[in-house]
Amino acid sequence: MTRIIIDAGHGGTRRIGNSSAYGGQAPGGLLEKDVTLDIARAVVGRLGGGAALTRAADGNLSLGARAAMAARSGAEVFVSIHANSGPPESTGAETWVHPEAAPGSRALAKGVQQSLDRLAGRYGGAAEPHAGQMAVLSPAAVGRRTDACLVEVDYLSNPRGAARLGDPRQRAAIGAAIADAIQAHLGNGARHATYGDRPSPDPYIVPDPSSYTGRGLMEFVRAWAGYFSRWARWRAGVPHDAYHYFPHSAICELELSGPTFARGFGTGFYIGPNKILTCGHNFKSGGDTTTQVIVRPGKSPVQSIWPSQTFAVNWRDVVHPRWAASEDDDWDMAVLNVPGLAAPNGEYFSLPNATPAQTEQIVVCGYGKFQGDGSANDPDEGQYLDGGNISHATFEQYHFPIQSIPGHSGSPVFWNDMAIAILTGPRILGRRLSDHENRGVRLTPEKNDWILSR
Repeated sequence: MTRIIIDAGHGGTRRIGNSSAYGGQAPGGLLEKDVTLDIARAVVGRLGGGAALTRAADGNLSLGARAAMAARSGAEVFVSIHANSGPPESTGAETWVHPEAAPGSRALAKGVQQSLDRLAGRYGGAAEPHAGQMAVLSPAAVGRRTDACLVEVDYLSNPRGAARLGDPRQRAAIGAAIADAIQAHLGNGARHATYGDRPSPDPYIVPDPSSYTGRGLMEFVRAWAGYFSRWARWRAGVPHDAYHYFPHSAICELELSGPTFARGFGTGFYIGPNKILTCGHNFKSGGDTTTQVIVRPGKSPVQSIWPSQTFAVNWRDVVHPRWAASEDDDWDMAVLNVPGLAAPNGEYFSLPNATPAQTEQIVVCGYGKFQGDGSANDPDEGQYLDGGNISHATFEQYHFPIQSIPGHSGSPVFWNDMAIAILTGPRILGRRLSDHENRGVRLTPEKNDWILSR
């Protein structure tokens, strides 16, 4: 069954309807039709069975004929690949959808945009897709159940863009990025396994980033394990500029107080516009209970970026019932609703609908205290980030050799933008911090249902 149709824009030597033959042309002579065919082949090659091309050679098709291939096959996804032209300074990818398209098409386009942005080293929020009356994307032509978008992969009119698109290795990388976005959209990618399945054995490897530049955090999820093991980088903490952006902006310092203690610290993270997930023992641990929490989203030790707010809490209202009853480590979790304190930039972690392979990198990032014990005179500290592989998994917990310090409890354990667990505490394997193996409460479907019900 063909689930995916990949359309290489233009082709041949003569115009067919509104489909021009050559498309755009770079100053050096590189033709859009050749770029699109090479990238489309790379996409289908990476996707494997279930994906097909509208054209496999240098021939042209009408826009209607291209769209009809998706309609005839009942495809779930249709992506038309093009290269842009414009002012010489214009650069980067753009995505388009039809104005009448269903939300699935916009989600597909945004995923493709984000994947190409990351490949090009751009790590802010993905630009929203453009809307245009493009016949090749018409829901009436491709099928109303088909998610469809058009992507302009870069500008042939820009010298750097033309050089990039003229490099076969770069075209292959662009094709891989588009394929990965499609796989993620369909939920059947090599990097995903549904609940109950064995984790995928195939790692997703990208080159090791040369430096940590704030907006590049999410790429750490896919980087080599050796990059994460650098103690000095972890000890230095997250740079100030990174707190402006997700995921750092969605991670919160929690300052806790209660009848039996004056001040304590933990971490939480947004999983909704006004909803924070953290661990249960931040609110109830033995005889200690929290009655007040100050929530500081994306708090930088250099300068406050986002507003904070104080909330009165009753621990019974926020912790999971199984933690309340017996402090069961498998259910060490709490949901804190924070009306009036929205997730910065409207961005928050998604709950998991898949599991990472053990070969893939996960990340823990949260607030901690290297210095002092949390008293009023202690230096202000920020987020610390580390990552590695899952070493052991049960249905209820993940274990991983990732650094943490006091204050990290409740930090997100995440993979891409998906929180897969809540950091709850260490297993001490030796005397050094590097001998810690931490554990996290795994976010299973049952736990997700409870979270969403709060």
